[in-house]
Amino acid sequence: MASSLEEGFCCSVCHEVFRDPVLLSCSHSFCRDCLQSWWTGKVIKECPLCKRRSSRSEPPSNLVLKNLCESFLQERDQRSSEALCSLHSEKLKLFCLDHQQPLPSGALIDQAKHLGNLSFNILSKMKDMVSYSPLILDPNTAGSNLTLSEDLTSVRLREEEQELPDNPERLSGAFCSVLGSEGFDSGTHSWDVQFGDSKEYGSVVLPLEKKLRRVRVNLDWNRGKLAFSDPDTNTHIHTFTHTFTERVFPYINNEDTLPRQMLPVTISVRVEQQE
Repeated sequence: MASSLEEGFCCSVCHEVFRDPVLLSCSHSFCRDCLQSWWTGKVIKECPLCKRRSSRSEPPSNLVLKNLCESFLQERDQRSSEALCSLHSEKLKLFCLDHQQPLPSGALIDQAKHLGNLSFNILSKMKDMVSYSPLILDPNTAGSNLTLSEDLTSVRLREEEQELPDNPERLSGAFCSVLGSEGFDSGTHSWDVQFGDSKEYGSVVLPLEKKLRRVRVNLDWNRGKLAFSDPDTNTHIHTFTHTFTERVFPYINNEDTLPRQMLPVTISVRVEQQE
């Protein structure tokens, strides 16, 4: 709950709690410095999220949000100062599911020294629990015929259309489509999409010779390449070339009641022994 609350107080540009937030005409808020940095060198002053043009180069302060963020930071700092380990004088960063008690990382190190290594199933459990998805879906862009999973990594077709707010991010007329939450305007990016037993593969027609269970998407924004491949056989399927000039967002279409899953990547967990 605390994590979800903090996300609501975070700027989508710097991903930190708002500092001197300003309000655009599209109702989106950003840190004043983040917005000015985003606009640096741009002729058109537009919203970093919905791309709507801003009518003002100096947006007004969002005083309500500013006061809420200041109160949230004060409460968070108070909670952090109270949650200290009496033995290590360190913030409690871990939580033991077996004993239902918070633990500092120092306690884990002491336990490791006591036992000589971390072979008492902790590392194996950590490896099973750590997960990262390179593609998170944006529910504000999802069509009215779609249902997104709670962790925003899966999407499927609904049996009935739902009524949704007419927010500017939502894809107009794309009832079975959704965008990724993060757009890209430089660098290389990759993500895997699992189709499972789905009978359709979205709106882009590719020269497929067989039914695939997974497709890997590789975007090279700087070189203008969007490549599709089969990760199971490491087989190239097709590459689109285009000179990108604007931010590119992942586009997912699903007209099947079976879920389309954005697959997580493998995370390596390593613990260094301290003398």
